[in-house]
Amino acid sequence: TEAYIDLNTRVTVTATPSESASILYWTDAAGEIIMGDDGEPLVEDTYTFDLSAPVSLTAHFSIRNISVSAIPAEGGTVTGGGTYSNNAPCTVTATVNDGYVFLYWKEGDNVVSTDADYTFTVSSDRTLTAYFGRTIAVSANNSDYGNVSGGGNYPVGAECKVEATPAEGYVFLNWTENDEVVVDGESNPVPATYTFTVSDNRILVANFAASGGGGKSASAGSGGSAPRPRDIYPAPAREPWDWDDDPFGTRDGESTVPTVTTGTGDVSFTISGTNITATISGNKVSDKGASDLTAAGIWYSTIGDTYNVTNNPGNFVPASSIPAIDEDYSVGIEGMTPDQRYYVRAYATNNENASYGFGEVRIVTFKSPKVTTNGVSEINTTSNTTSAKVKGVVTDKGSADAIVAGIWYSEANSVYDATGNPGTFKPAEAGSFTTGTEYTVTLSGLNASKTYYARAYVTYNSGTTYIFGEAVSFSKDNFVIVTGNITNVTGSSATVNCTLMSAGTESVSEIGIWYSTEAPVWNATTNAGEFTAAS
Repeated sequence: TEAYIDLNTRVTVTATPSESASILYWTDAAGEIIMGDDGEPLVEDTYTFDLSAPVSLTAHFSIRNISVSAIPAEGGTVTGGGTYSNNAPCTVTATVNDGYVFLYWKEGDNVVSTDADYTFTVSSDRTLTAYFGRTIAVSANNSDYGNVSGGGNYPVGAECKVEATPAEGYVFLNWTENDEVVVDGESNPVPATYTFTVSDNRILVANFAASGGGGKSASAGSGGSAPRPRDIYPAPAREPWDWDDDPFGTRDGESTVPTVTTGTGDVSFTISGTNITATISGNKVSDKGASDLTAAGIWYSTIGDTYNVTNNPGNFVPASSIPAIDEDYSVGIEGMTPDQRYYVRAYATNNENASYGFGEVRIVTFKSPKVTTNGVSEINTTSNTTSAKVKGVVTDKGSADAIVAGIWYSEANSVYDATGNPGTFKPAEAGSFTTGTEYTVTLSGLNASKTYYARAYVTYNSGTTYIFGEAVSFSKDNFVIVTGNITNVTGSSATVNCTLMSAGTESVSEIGIWYSTEAPVWNATTNAGEFTAAS
């Protein structure tokens, strides 16, 4: 722009930046930066001076690019990237997907924030990456038996080292995950110090046991005395019993206790009402020991895997009859508690001072199903009634052979209670869902003046035990709209995609996008932002 102005006149020139730009500085015809009264480059939109000679001025503007991305991409979504003017505030947001945790924002090799919402003042182009990770949980089968370390949140692909350290008098047995022993590529149990590459969430349990071995005596024979409490199972071997001379149940170098093997096949669960029975098959006595068998069956405990007459007596469940040598036998454990860990060993006794022989330990758990509520959509009102579609997904079938899933709903904002808040159960159509696949249940005939609270549910024993997902609420006035991805980003525009899932009771008068450079939440006074209607 040129203008003819009389010399010795006070002149004010103005530079008007575009919405996404700001002024950096002014220069004269020689390219020299114009300085302000403070001796710093003039960064004001207006420049006032006394005109003493012809002058040529140039305003220099700045647009800053903020780029955001996620690692791994499936770990979550990131927003807030785009073009910004210099010195403008910028908030980038990382939102995690199910199964992941947010770790931090990095710029290059530097961690710049551990907050999912990272706010800063724009002064340069920036490339920011949100890192999502997995959780490695570690615990011990009994905290008195030893310690574990190395658990926490890790980036996908990172190296994780977990360590198990037994307490005095105990030894490390193995790491288990989902009740299975963790093995290496050659099917060998991994060591106490276990290093692996993180790819998924893991729950690792370090199993410890008291040092020692053999069998355990429950009582002394004639002429003997009660056994000393120990965490191993040595058996008395002679009358009178001399613990110090022969603690491990041997006579002339041969074992006096029965030799037993715990079945390793699949556990069969039977459900009758609220009673759960686990049947362990394939148990076997291969050697009766020094005398004839008096009993055989299953010993189990929820405290630990080692029988102790004082500290962990557990429960003995005999087989229906004494098995022959090398004959498989089965025993059922009744009244199991869902999701409770049971330590199980086959056992047998003989007449040699009521000596117990135990098989290897195995862990048995009846796993409850798991379900998630996936939201509500298509809320429609006709006259005085409302209908809505509520979605759920069974994420884990658990140990049950047959399950029923659906939606439970109520007018009360509280959990299900058979007496205080029975609500209404509406099952999904038979065959309409599989594990990991979303199902939809239509709720109809609802009172249009009410607000409802709904949860996905699953039951595995004819409707006497229920597992619920998270609650969602809805009413006839709900607008359900989902903001989608942002495309076609340029230096001055972008396209925001959204979907109207439900319009509530009224027809939609306008739909569009609200945006702001100040904060992510609209406020009529402090953050009015801009509303742009869809075409």
